[in-house]
Amino acid sequence: MAIIIEGAKLIDGTGQIIEDASIAIKGNRISVVQSGHSIPHTDDDFLIEASGRIVMPGLIDLHVHPSGLDVKASSAYLALRFARNVKAMLDGGVTTVRICGTPDLIDFEVRKAAYAGLVESPRMFTCGKGLCITGGHLASLGIGIEVDSTDSYRKAARTLIKNGVDFIKLSSDSLTKYARPTVEEMKAAINEAHLANKTVATHAGSPQAIMDAIEAGTDTIEHGFLIAEEPDQVLDVMVKKNIYYVPTLYVRRWNVRKDNRYSDEILQQVKHGLEEHPKSFRLAVDAGVKIAMGSDEGGIQGSPYGENAYELELMVANGMSENDAIIASTKTAAEALRMGGILGSIEEGKLADLLVLDADPLKDIRSLQSRELLHAVIRNGSIASGTVLSENS
Repeated sequence: MAIIIEGAKLIDGTGQIIEDASIAIKGNRISVVQSGHSIPHTDDDFLIEASGRIVMPGLIDLHVHPSGLDVKASSAYLALRFARNVKAMLDGGVTTVRICGTPDLIDFEVRKAAYAGLVESPRMFTCGKGLCITGGHLASLGIGIEVDSTDSYRKAARTLIKNGVDFIKLSSDSLTKYARPTVEEMKAAINEAHLANKTVATHAGSPQAIMDAIEAGTDTIEHGFLIAEEPDQVLDVMVKKNIYYVPTLYVRRWNVRKDNRYSDEILQQVKHGLEEHPKSFRLAVDAGVKIAMGSDEGGIQGSPYGENAYELELMVANGMSENDAIIASTKTAAEALRMGGILGSIEEGKLADLLVLDADPLKDIRSLQSRELLHAVIRNGSIASGTVLSENS
């Protein structure tokens, strides 16, 4: 049986738009993409009449924490919360996530459950826990391994790779902690990751932390709150070295006034970082840095789940066009994962991750946040439960 979608306006993720497109899905792959309604089909095929509707690639969020950051909760509780939250993300149109740290390596176990069909979820790329020096913020949040010295970083990276991570997460600094690793320490872990053909994501807020991470060899910069303090140097290097920027503008939802975990001095530093963050993003867009969507959903207190598409609204509000925000959340995000050959756009031969929408996000990017306007989520060639089409079919 094939899934046939006919008559849609296609936003393919590469920047191309086809006003009257038809798409065929065979197994978990896109087998046909063409203009017009002429794809042959049988009575056994599942036909989606999409005239007046929009088809686009499923969203890719490169920075999520589905378990939340509650270090006092048990592993069993966190695993259940993780499973619920990744389903909420899928229901919100996110078909691939990169999980940037969980307590107790829960991401490995829920991914196993997803492979076994016990959990319905986006495609998951996992790192287990991130690496930070003693006193680093990842450890205080329950999602980090404290390591010091180049040998410790190297061994920790090797252990994570042995355990089956998809990428390595590092922290170069933090708005809430003063502890920072050396370039040599980070480089030791990054070299191991690259030897194993794994990418590296580095949490970095300040210009110096970003420059250190790039010198050490990172592939993506997460957050970049304070790029605006030294934009010329930082952005020039990011462009020249082809570094992806995962901005996580969603962090603006952090209610600093109600966060009693930190001192007033630290919270003032956090507030300053959040104020500079949108400016840093706008400068990165103008400089031509490769932007890949990441929301940090679950990484701040009180974070809702399944609202990842809010990140696109913020990207557009801060200088991106609607189409560029979609590309950042599909094609470019897939390329940052080194999965651009099979994910991130609607092209023949690629994995069938796509959305069928009842409103045009090129006209109003906020429409991606409406479950009522999300007609269908197709992930790996299967229609996800809980969407309009699955409930009415």
